[in-house]
Amino acid sequence: MQERIPLAEIEGRPFDLRVTVQRGWGGDWQVTGLFAKLAPPGGFVSNIARGGEALSSSFALEKAFSRAIAAHIRMAVETFSLIIARCLEQDLPGLADIGLDIGITKDGRIFFI
Repeated sequence: MQERIPLAEIEGRPFDLRVTVQRGWGGDWQVTGLFAKLAPPGGFVSNIARGGEALSSSFALEKAFSRAIAAHIRMAVETFSLIIARCLEQDLPGLADIGLDIGITKDGRIFFI
């Protein structure tokens, strides 16, 4: 059974973040993309194909949190995503491009979902 994470919300609609992490020519991982996925009104699944919508990560985070907290969360999400990429490469050495879904709770905790 999967636990439901109490995601941060914008006007009652939960959102999560999609982070793209890619390995450069030198082998170092970099965050190359970051956007928010907002669930449709009345929904809790942020999947864009199921009626969710894409928003800039800065806009979404600043709607849900103060500007200072949003900036801190964004930096933490990027650091967390790079750690996940380095962990995955241990078992998947050919890995070069990853899309991660990261959830943020209403109190700012970060989850790999």
